[in-house]
Amino acid sequence: MLGEPPLQSGYTNKVISIPGGIFYKFSFKYEQVLIGAHYSSTADLWSFACTVFELVTGEYLFDAKQEPNISKEQNHIAIITELIHKFPKKFALSGTKSKKFFKKNGELKNLNEINPWHLKHVLIEKYHFKPYQAKTLTNMLLPYLRITPYKRMTAAEGLDNQWFYCDIPVEAKITEQEASKLFKQRK
Repeated sequence: MLGEPPLQSGYTNKVISIPGGIFYKFSFKYEQVLIGAHYSSTADLWSFACTVFELVTGEYLFDAKQEPNISKEQNHIAIITELIHKFPKKFALSGTKSKKFFKKNGELKNLNEINPWHLKHVLIEKYHFKPYQAKTLTNMLLPYLRITPYKRMTAAEGLDNQWFYCDIPVEAKITEQEASKLFKQRK
């Protein structure tokens, strides 16, 4: 009998079930499900991008936590907004749960401040990728992570992406000192 594989210390494996029998990790939860909007196969591309990020960095792209004045779902939406893009008003208000998270003007409720941190800069500053590697990976991920589902890149279109054909050398990461210098230049 096969058992579950052991998890590394400090990691848990939580799977979420949604109507229709689809199972996925909470951190891969796409924005359509969060706001209760219609979703399609483009949601799989969102999850694919989250998986690639996790494989490359060892961490979740959207690691939302429950906080005192904000739900885990609202925190998840805030992280998506910070890393990817603000939800377009029409899309933000299109779901059955939209009123729970958004004001009538499409702005997030209960959040005073959103601090955008572009994905490319996250890869450089937090994960110490060299700028060209961060740019290549970001250019691959972002088209799959477009907030509006019908604007998302298709799987077929993605096959032509440079990231799938480039060599990623072991020395693709930079030192803490180089990352700090790039961070200071950005400010």
